[in-house]
Amino acid sequence: MRKRFMGAGCAAALCVALAIPLTASGAAEVSGHLSAGQIVNPSGGDRGASGDVTLKVNRAKKRICYEITYRNLEDVTGAHLHKGDRGEIGREILTLFEGDEASPVSGCVRDVRKRIVKRLKREPEAHYVDIDTEAYP
Repeated sequence: MRKRFMGAGCAAALCVALAIPLTASGAAEVSGHLSAGQIVNPSGGDRGASGDVTLKVNRAKKRICYEITYRNLEDVTGAHLHKGDRGEIGREILTLFEGDEASPVSGCVRDVRKRIVKRLKREPEAHYVDIDTEAYP
């Protein structure tokens, strides 16, 4: 199943909120556009940057796979999944990748706590993905 989601406010160089409800069984896919205009962090972000993210969420396998493409970002330090509502700086709940990875970046995080996967599938609108850089951690 593939679903689209729209953006919301968050804390890093680029971010996107997960805003379309998903079903709670099996694997599900959500995707969205990353926009610096969604940032609520007072220090701001890289306004010239953009990107796209796709998450494949599988509760049974306790796995979240990702594909992240970004443009106009330098010195990337990682990407994270956060729990937080629109317009709020949420807490980080999962590291997707660390280090200066060239775009596109893809991989899977395994052995994710079932509670995180369950909540992400049940309430995607209460989560977002961000990409951190040295200038905007």
